[in-house]
Amino acid sequence: MKKLLTIAALVGVVSLSFGQGVVNFTGGSATISTNSVVGGPSTGRISGAGSYYFGLFVAPTTQTTVDATLNGWTFTGDYGTNIASAGRFSGNTTADPGAVVAGYLPGSSGNFVIVGWSGNIGATWAQCQAWWNNGSPATGAGTVNGFFGMSGVAANIIVGGGSTPVPGLMGTAPLPGSFNLNYYTVPEPGTFALAGLGVAALLALRRRK
Repeated sequence: MKKLLTIAALVGVVSLSFGQGVVNFTGGSATISTNSVVGGPSTGRISGAGSYYFGLFVAPTTQTTVDATLNGWTFTGDYGTNIASAGRFSGNTTADPGAVVAGYLPGSSGNFVIVGWSGNIGATWAQCQAWWNNGSPATGAGTVNGFFGMSGVAANIIVGGGSTPVPGLMGTAPLPGSFNLNYYTVPEPGTFALAGLGVAALLALRRRK
């Protein structure tokens, strides 16, 4: 009997150690907008199903801020895309009540951030990350213009799963109900070349003087 109890206890521990929490990674009542000028007012909601992608990031509750480098944040591997309803997106699969957050057990807490970008930048976070270049998309990004934006921080979210309710990230405090994707214009290589020639010309004139 003792052996059976010991085996049952070990099985319970193993199951718990491999358990993964889930969150509701969808726009819900929230809306995602776009800006034609970085930091400017919204010019409309995202539209055209599948034209935008969203990535879910997680961090310990001690990480309370987010910047262009996303330092301290880990990509969960969960993607979302916009749906037919303008401004909405979903990253939840039909076979799961939410998006899986590896490394976070049901009932544990974490902070979350959502990053969104236009599909022409790429379909994966690796492609988007290369384009974004820690907030300097004009450097080595080619000639692709695109939309990019990050949500605020959803802090102290209790990850769901099992008997723990699955929490919603968008549209409920503390994460704002919506956020904007800003439009970034990337100069063509010729522009950089002309700028370089201009600097060289100015240096040459100074030397002559």
